[in-house]
Amino acid sequence: MSGRDFAEGEENVSQYESRPISRRGLKEDINGDVVQSRLSTANRMMSRPPSAFARRTASRLSSGIMQPPKTGAPLMGITNVSVIDRPITQQGVTGLRPSTTKGPQFRQVLDKRYYDGLIRMKMKTIADEVVKLNTEIEIQQQQHATSEIYEKRVREIAAELTELQGQLADYNMVVDKINTNTGKFEIDREAETMKFENENLAAELDQLFGQNRTKEEQLQLLEQEIQNEKNVTENLIEEMNPDERQSYEELKVVADELKKAIDQSTHVLEELSQKKTQYEDKLMGSQIRQEAVRLYYKLHEREERKAALIAEEKNRATPAQEKETLMQKMKEDNAEMAAMERQLIQINEQIKKKKEELELIEQDLEESQNERHQKFKELKRREETMEQFMSTYEDSKNAEMKRIEELEGKIVIALEQMSKNIAGGGSLPSRDEFSALIENLSMKQEELQKSKLTVEELARKQQELTKNVEKVENLEIKIQNEIASITEKLTTMTEEIKVFVDLDKLRGEAQEKRNKLLREREDLLEAKPSLISTKEELQRENEELLKDLNENETYVQLNNLEKKLQLLEQGNLSMREFIQSKRTEMDYEPIRENALKLVNDYNQLLREYYTTKGSQ
Repeated sequence: MSGRDFAEGEENVSQYESRPISRRGLKEDINGDVVQSRLSTANRMMSRPPSAFARRTASRLSSGIMQPPKTGAPLMGITNVSVIDRPITQQGVTGLRPSTTKGPQFRQVLDKRYYDGLIRMKMKTIADEVVKLNTEIEIQQQQHATSEIYEKRVREIAAELTELQGQLADYNMVVDKINTNTGKFEIDREAETMKFENENLAAELDQLFGQNRTKEEQLQLLEQEIQNEKNVTENLIEEMNPDERQSYEELKVVADELKKAIDQSTHVLEELSQKKTQYEDKLMGSQIRQEAVRLYYKLHEREERKAALIAEEKNRATPAQEKETLMQKMKEDNAEMAAMERQLIQINEQIKKKKEELELIEQDLEESQNERHQKFKELKRREETMEQFMSTYEDSKNAEMKRIEELEGKIVIALEQMSKNIAGGGSLPSRDEFSALIENLSMKQEELQKSKLTVEELARKQQELTKNVEKVENLEIKIQNEIASITEKLTTMTEEIKVFVDLDKLRGEAQEKRNKLLREREDLLEAKPSLISTKEELQRENEELLKDLNENETYVQLNNLEKKLQLLEQGNLSMREFIQSKRTEMDYEPIRENALKLVNDYNQLLREYYTTKGSQ
């Protein structure tokens, strides 16, 4: 601050009226009171105190007097403040100090220290919250561990209680048997019966388990085959060109839509089947309803025949038109017959070709069967050789082992003789003798090794021959199946040829069927009025009977009794299941055996005690 500014400040203090109003100074309100529009920034720490005279510059165009108060700085009320109350410092006139009374205070400047304090306060709050959460976690963990211990104890006690309840039921059963004076024979008979039932149930369970295991194996095989097919399909899809793949995707979408439609149709069909079953159940209980339904179906058939005949009558043309139609039909029939004859010729040619192919196949089969027969004979001969070898294997083995033992004994004897000769003569054998002994030993070892190799080679050949026999059997089964399928196809084709050869017979059967249908039509037209009247009469009788039946108290009581009977049967079934389960639970045979064993042990101890006591 310059000296000029300081002098001006002192002059303004002594003469208030002549004091210039700066942007941070005071202003008078309408009533002449002094209003502090804004606290000076001199209150800010380490800031420059304002000057009484502010020189405007180009960088600051607006005046501080006309600026609106900031929202962060509170406005003070209108007070009668004397200028003398403003402290005078070396830097000039400063603003009034804010009140030191406690109350809501707001910082005007949010500087670095403010945010540091705010962060420290938040960190302290977070740390307190973390400590609180850790404490709650420890409490929850302790409660969880305690609850696990309690749950384990509850399970143990529940298991013990179940066991004790079973023992109590067993003891109650024993007491009941004692109170009812049930004899040992009856108990044994019941035990045998229950044992027999248990064995049957165990056998059924084993059978079901075996079936289940077989089904699981089959299911695994099917799943593996499905996975293989999926892999093949994926490979085919990957090998497709873009057009084929797009077509495949479109067909896949269509297939999904069709599948959904099929599922919906299946669901609707199931609902209709259920309704049909319900209606059939209702019909089974009433002969009148059955007769009415039968007549209704018959009437419906007659009406369909009538509609067909009426349509045929309407479509009937004039004699000239009918003649023309018959001529046209005759031409079409002749053309159709010619086409059928051509087809028949083609079919005969195909049959001839198939027969020739069949003859060739049979010749090939005979040749293959001859070759296979030779192979089979060779394999059979080898198998007989192997069987003969296996039948004499033990004897050959024993003889070979005996020979090996004899050779080993001879070797031992020779070695002993050599040691004796060495010990007795005091000299080693000559070089020729030693070489002969080594050659003899090598020859024996080679014979032993050859015997072992012969046994292994024969076992290996047996396995190979067994595999070859299995392959030949599988091939024979496959060829037999192919022959059977070809024979069946040939039989089917022969029967079809017999049917299509006789065209006159087919025409006669068609004409006979048409005449029969025309006669039935005439009969039905004659019987239709009487059937309609019978139907109406039966409907009236049915309605009257239903009305009388619904008003009949006996029928209502019977319905109620049937419902009660169904409820009783359900209760009876549940009671039987409960009794069966309790019988299974109350198998007192182990307890009986244990009790008898304890009684026998106790009697034995008493005998020993009295025996020893009597001897003393």
